Amino acid sequence: MAGQIAISAAVLLCCLHLSAGSTPKPASQNPYDSFVGTACRPPFGFRPNSCGAYETLTEVVSPAPSFVYGPNTCRFVRNLRVNEVDYEYRKYCNWVYDEKNYYGSWVMQCQLICQPTRVCSNRNQTIETSGVNCCPGFQTRPVAPKSHYNSYYQQHYTPLNTEPTGCPLAVGESIADCLRLQNLTRFLEFVEQSSYRDLINSNNSGVTVFAPTNEAFNLVDPDLLSMTDIDMLVGNHIITGIVSESDLQHRTRIMNVIGLALHSTLIHFPDYSVITYQASSKHSSNSEVRFREMRFINGAGIENPDACKTLNGTLHIVNRVLMPGSETIANILVNDPQYSMFVEALMFAGTFNFLNESSSSHTVFAPTNDVFERDIPPELFNCLTSYMRVPLTNLILYHISKQTDYSQVLGLRQSAFSLFTDYNGPRSLLVLAAENGTLFLGELGDQIAVTTADIPASNGVIHEVGGVLMPQNFDYGKCQPFVPTIPPPTTPPSTTAAPTTMPTTALPTTEANMTVTNMAFPGNTNNKEEDVDDYGLSDNNI
Repeated sequence: MAGQIAISAAVLLCCLHLSAGSTPKPASQNPYDSFVGTACRPPFGFRPNSCGAYETLTEVVSPAPSFVYGPNTCRFVRNLRVNEVDYEYRKYCNWVYDEKNYYGSWVMQCQLICQPTRVCSNRNQTIETSGVNCCPGFQTRPVAPKSHYNSYYQQHYTPLNTEPTGCPLAVGESIADCLRLQNLTRFLEFVEQSSYRDLINSNNSGVTVFAPTNEAFNLVDPDLLSMTDIDMLVGNHIITGIVSESDLQHRTRIMNVIGLALHSTLIHFPDYSVITYQASSKHSSNSEVRFREMRFINGAGIENPDACKTLNGTLHIVNRVLMPGSETIANILVNDPQYSMFVEALMFAGTFNFLNESSSSHTVFAPTNDVFERDIPPELFNCLTSYMRVPLTNLILYHISKQTDYSQVLGLRQSAFSLFTDYNGPRSLLVLAAENGTLFLGELGDQIAVTTADIPASNGVIHEVGGVLMPQNFDYGKCQPFVPTIPPPTTPPSTTAAPTTMPTTALPTTEANMTVTNMAFPGNTNNKEEDVDDYGLSDNNI
């Protein structure tokens, strides 16, 4: 027992001796620890985050290229004095596998990162910002809802390339301010000379204006503009109340401030700029034709609907001047001697009366006396007016369409449905547009040129044609022997402008008061004509 105690005491003394003779090794320190929490600056190329209030020192606004960013876009370059957030070093460590030795090992690696704090200093810095945005007074157009024509492709495909929309909409204090913002100077000149000047300059006008572009006035005969009353011209573009784009539906009839009707037309037609769609999980990649929706008011295309809004008004930009037509279709034809034979045919057919109703809306393709006598010889005309009223009625109805179709609408839709119906329904007129803008209408292989287009009337529009429209396989009945065998020439004469004067005399009191209430339309036992509109739908209201 005493021996064991002696051995343990010797071992303890040996250990104490070794400990007293060696110095302990200091703990290792990370060199990054001394920098943690100290102030720093962001790396080169990174601007410190601004905070608090800032002050704009200078601002330079220059127009941006419209073909890249769209219309009414500007580049803004600003010099700002801002307060900056304080930055400090922070240590971030993570485990990394080290393969230097044979077996490899996990080691801890740390690094310092300069990051912002939550402290906003009072240090002022001057910075420069640059970007493209809407020019002052303009804004972007809201996203339009999906159309039922292209909703399928919008649902299953994603457009990859889109055209820049820019900032087409403006906000002004008055309609006159909107005209200045949209650079509609020509129409503003007419407004300043009219009695509607105070209404347009008012901040609370409560009107809707269809303003033509400056280029639209170049399409109108200067003599016609000088002879037109300025109040009638300007008032034909103004509507009391706010009529937005969604209110201008197909075949909407709106009265303006001078008591004339404006007819709106809605057309869906393909935009042949190819759009590539990204493939989805169910459909392969494809390139499809996109359908567009365009609105017209009295044949003038609304290029920029709701282009500018005020506190109590709105402005639409159109590509044509809305020339006023204060007389009805019947009154215009009666008072122009070059349509006397066509008027006589209208009276014998019993179709003259409803063309004199101001509440109706029709398009008439009127041949002059020269071409009428050439295509309908006197013997044939005497036979039709004496014995065969039904063929004459059908022939005249073939020259009348049940809606207001100006030349722009006819050229885009490429068809017009006449009031003449047979066992196949309404007979349509094929409309083709030449490169010089001349329209040709009729049936396939037998088109006749429109020599004078867009003669405005209070209840529609008149187009002067270079021949009598003959339906193919038309039954003249007992008058068939008098039909000329040589077809009329299809070479169009030169296109002329609209007439420079409007008739003002009243209707005659003789056969102009003939009624057509009991007239039966051929091929329809209900005495109602079935019309097919742009959507392929039909209605039974004449």
